[in-house]
Amino acid sequence: MSNKLKYLVVFNTCELKGSNLDWYIECLDNLLDADYENFDLAVSGCMLTDNTKKVLKEKYRDKIFLNFIDCRLPVNITFNHTVNKVIEHAGRYDGYVYFDSGVNINDNKHYLKEIDERFSTGKYEMVSLQTDTDTGFWIFGLHGYFYDHDYVVPVGKACNLHVTCFGDKLLQQYRKILPDIFLAYCTESVFSFMTAALESRWIIIKDLILEHKKSVDGASAGFDHTGPKEPWNNLYGGLDMLDIIKDPYAHSLGLGYEECHNIMPHNPEKFCDRGFAKEPELKNYIRDKLFLQDDILNYSHIPYEIYYEDKLNNSN
Repeated sequence: MSNKLKYLVVFNTCELKGSNLDWYIECLDNLLDADYENFDLAVSGCMLTDNTKKVLKEKYRDKIFLNFIDCRLPVNITFNHTVNKVIEHAGRYDGYVYFDSGVNINDNKHYLKEIDERFSTGKYEMVSLQTDTDTGFWIFGLHGYFYDHDYVVPVGKACNLHVTCFGDKLLQQYRKILPDIFLAYCTESVFSFMTAALESRWIIIKDLILEHKKSVDGASAGFDHTGPKEPWNNLYGGLDMLDIIKDPYAHSLGLGYEECHNIMPHNPEKFCDRGFAKEPELKNYIRDKLFLQDDILNYSHIPYEIYYEDKLNNSN
């Protein structure tokens, strides 16, 4: 029987700091062999070398969406762009799975079944898998892994983004998946608010731990990892996080930010016992303030080439 929910899996790459073609191929071959029928795979490639593009097209163009972005942009933006371009060709999906280029599923071919088991309950707009390095679980007071039980991320907490499925409900509300004002740090710190605002939660799957090589393509490749101000105030286009941190309206909605460093603690009274936001306008504030508006970056102006069989070939 075919699996019912359909997923788009996006493997995010960038070669500004060097080529990792052999590693990409190993990871992509394993992802193609996943034990789940109803999914598509895409490569989101930022500034890939001509040789990497050539090899990927020769090997995968009838199997994988290849979106090559030919300008220097943060991964939040390139991932969002790839999701949007694939949707233009293939329609919407139930979930969109972000893969860090350092993650290899190896023999864990059942990973999508594990994601689907949680996502299909309708309770979670974010479902994350664990990796063997750089988890960020210290924020939860954990210096190991989640075994024997899944973990629902509390409002205001977060861990590192390596492999995470985002639901289409989230995409429809925010128009893009990853908050794209951020150049490097802190994206994850707002995830729990994004889900809570949609009366949903973020869950981490127990037991399944994937191989993760740190900084395969370089951390925040092409951009200063900490920025000229503070690591928590390193935003695209000269934006200033203090505009949000000091906004009384943001606090009235319950929004928090980078709470692991006590930058902007949220107001727990603005969330119910189930972890849902009480203020219906929180979701619109997040959409308008944590995602770039067209006057700062219009995605339609991003130069790209997308390949998936000849009939879908398009370049801009």
